[in-house]
Amino acid sequence: MERPLQRRLFLAIANDGSELTSTVEELLSIMLERAMSATRARGAAIALSKGREMVCMAAQGTGARLDPQSGFSGMCARKRRILLCDDAETDPRVDLAACRQLGTRSMIAVPLLNRTKTLGILEGAI
Repeated sequence: MERPLQRRLFLAIANDGSELTSTVEELLSIMLERAMSATRARGAAIALSKGREMVCMAAQGTGARLDPQSGFSGMCARKRRILLCDDAETDPRVDLAACRQLGTRSMIAVPLLNRTKTLGILEGAI
């Protein structure tokens, strides 16, 4: 079975790369939709490494906000392991004020890894 997005990504890289940004954005959007569907999340975001920083590249839905440099998101990236917050009201790793403002009670953060390097994180609000 042919995978049109995979083929377009390959062609964008093989050519001059001018279509690469829109193809990557489309791929990230599809990843977010699938992650939200699988977890029944109300919102999700993907942040990718850019040098020493992580930049939020895609976000969808309610509560789709993360700070990859600190707190829950930063801990996921640094420790390179999946983190689950069952209750934002009692979990010291989360920004309680932000969770209350967004109406987020629980969340999951998943590191995007390439061997031992963290390429980014995927975070969903449930």
